[in-house]
Amino acid sequence: MRRLEQHDLDSTINWINNPEIFITMGLWGPRTQIEQQRWYERIAVSHTNIVFALCLSDTDQHIGNMSLFDIDLRNRNAGLTIIIPNEKFQGKGFGYEAVYLLCEYGFDYLNLNKIYCKTDNPHASKMYNKLGFVHEGTLRKQAYRFGKYVDKLIYGILRTEFVKIKY
Repeated sequence: MRRLEQHDLDSTINWINNPEIFITMGLWGPRTQIEQQRWYERIAVSHTNIVFALCLSDTDQHIGNMSLFDIDLRNRNAGLTIIIPNEKFQGKGFGYEAVYLLCEYGFDYLNLNKIYCKTDNPHASKMYNKLGFVHEGTLRKQAYRFGKYVDKLIYGILRTEFVKIKY
């Protein structure tokens, strides 16, 4: 896990312009290079949206992104997102480890009390449950995906519920 860098934009533009990805993320559509650059310039200096590159430890290959967004230091909470677009890297524990590290960063470094997320992905739901997140609610028919409306499940974890593990 490292902060997203300028040189990561080549891979992120390819991911974000895949219809499966931008539809799932709820974006309007593909991005141009200029739009992607402007997005990066905003998040590179933001204190309320921190984006990290998820990289393989042995090769530093950039395989996904994750973020803490809407960071609210007064109320000590933030949202979490993660994307691992290539199926080759899905289901291998990378997401689990990345979310664990992001929670550790949020709780230990940013002194957050709560981290929350929304998903309509059943695999992500399993991962969040395994990490100790609690299902807090359902936003019924919240998102339009591939011709149908889907529910978004809301998960949250408090600092006191986060169990530290050793790697």
